[in-house]
Formats: sequence, structure tokens, C-alpha cells
Amino acid sequence: MALAPEESYATLAEATAYHANSFMGSEWAGIEQVRQEQLLRGATMKMRAFKWKGTPTDASQPLAWPRTGAISPNGADIPDDETPADVKNACAEFALRLNTESYSEDLGIKDLDMRSDGVSVFGPGPERREVPAEVISMLENYVDYTEGEGSLTPRDPRWSY
Repeated sequence: MALAPEESYATLAEATAYHANSFMGSEWAGIEQVRQEQLLRGATMKMRAFKWKGTPTDASQPLAWPRTGAISPNGADIPDDETPADVKNACAEFALRLNTESYSEDLGIKDLDMRSDGVSVFGPGPERREVPAEVISMLENYVDYTEGEGSLTPRDPRWSY
């Protein structure tokens, strides 16, 4: 099943373009397209837990982006109909990290089955894994770190899943 816009912050083309210029690009290129789509869905599902700055543009939209009132790292308003490249790239990076063997081994996972309706993990657990540092650094300008209900800090356990 092709990746629908409401299933991922990054399209398959955007993720492929991001990885073409990344250190681990050859790993992404070696993954079958269906699996790449599954990984993008899984990464997006994990990213839904973050408390983002601003508010969703449309209350009925399935994902947190696009947003109203979000500001780019250079202080410019992010248009209400756009998802920032940093968010798309973080999704692509997170997707690849979900697929890496060492990432799965860190969890003690023997088999990882990702489907469009979510992620099923088989193996000892359930253990929680921190969001990769590369993903956190891409998102730090877009995640709400203020104190209070639902706030996050990079060391907050909610940066785990």
C-alpha cells in the first residue's frame, strides 16, 4: 500500500532525497520500497507523542503538522500549510534508525514487524528506547520545552518510546 500524506511527515521521495545526501544513504537505498514506507509510518507514529510548538492548522488533520504559530530556527513564521524540512528530515532519519540492526539489537529484539497500523515488536521487553540524538537535534526548535502538562525536555523520559 502506497504511503498516504496523512501517514507520514515525510514522503518517500523526501526521505529518499534526504538519505541520498546522508552518511547512511546507502543503507536506505538498500531497503525495499514497501519497507521504507512502513518505517516512515512507524517513525511518524513515534513522533506523534511529541508536544509541538504552535497548534494544528486544522483540528481534524491526522498529523501534528502543518501548524499555526510555529517559528523557524531563524525566527521566521512557518507558513500554516507547510511542514518544516527539519521535521520531514527527522522523520526520515528516525525511520532509518528504526531499521538498523544495531538499533534493534540494543533493544534485544529478535524480530521487528512494522505494518501500516503500527509496530509490533517481538522479543524480550518491553524496553523503552530513547529517540536518537540526531532526531532530537533536528526537532529541538519545534518541540515545546515549557514547563507544565505535556512539556518535554531531551532528557525527559517521554523522549523515549
